[in-house]
Amino acid sequence: MDVSGYTLPSVLLMYGVVILIGSGGICWVTVPSLEEYHSNALIVLGLPIPRRTVKGWKGMKKQLLGAKKVLTHPDHAMFHKISVVVLSMGWVPAFVYMSMADPLGLEIFGGEEGGGIGLSL
Repeated sequence: MDVSGYTLPSVLLMYGVVILIGSGGICWVTVPSLEEYHSNALIVLGLPIPRRTVKGWKGMKKQLLGAKKVLTHPDHAMFHKISVVVLSMGWVPAFVYMSMADPLGLEIFGGEEGGGIGLSL
C-alpha cells in the first residue's frame, strides 16, 4: 500500500465499514416494516398473518419451558430411541466410507511413488 499510504488492515477495515453502511442503507430502504408487512399480507395472500405472541423475555421463557416439557415427556422416549437408531443407520455407512476413501484412492491411483492399478486422472 505504498501508493496510498494506508496499511492493509486499515484498508480492510474501511472496506468493511463501507460495505456495512451500504448494505444497511439498502436494507433500510427496501425491507418493509413489520406493520407494512402485516397490512399487505391480507391483500397479497388473502390470509391475515397472526401477530407475535411472545412478548418479552418472560413470554420466551414460558414457551421454552413448555417446549422442554413436551420434548421430555415420557411418551416420547421411544420416538427418541427410534430416531437415534435410524439416524445411526444413515450416518455410520457415510463415516465408514469416509475412512476408506483415502486408502481406496491410494490403491487405485497410487501414491507419489506410483503403484496402484494404473488408473490416472
